[in-house]
Amino acid sequence: MISSRVIPWLCLAFVVCPYLGKADDETDGRNAGIAAAKFINDYCAATFADQRQVIAWVDKRKDVFPIYKERLSKLYRDALKQDPEVGYGADAILATVEDGGSKYRVVDTFFGRAHITLTLQATAPADCKHQVGVVMMQDEDGKWRVRSSGDLPF
Repeated sequence: MISSRVIPWLCLAFVVCPYLGKADDETDGRNAGIAAAKFINDYCAATFADQRQVIAWVDKRKDVFPIYKERLSKLYRDALKQDPEVGYGADAILATVEDGGSKYRVVDTFFGRAHITLTLQATAPADCKHQVGVVMMQDEDGKWRVRSSGDLPF
């Protein structure tokens, strides 16, 4: 039989517990968003002569998973074999054929079981409303890394 002194504590636990996870979600969402925006904005700030330079730039990044690097490299290299002049013909990281933005910020966050999907929208130039989806996951050290973006699958 449950003591009458235990019942109020159980009620309190049922009320408080859902809010404990919410704080973690907010922190994770904020940290994943900061990491995603940094990756996309660093990419937009860089200048690339061709898709091989994009591959090299991504390969040097520590904030992306190896599978992301492999998929981007395969996508671009296969396209370059098919058409050496045009290659993929689009920006696979931002998922755009036209010019995307030059600066992005997080406008939406979706929490999956083991990942967070963020939607980033261009804030510059002012008339650009391009959006890109970025999937972030934590590595074994708890750091948020890019798992997918744009045309690259999860």
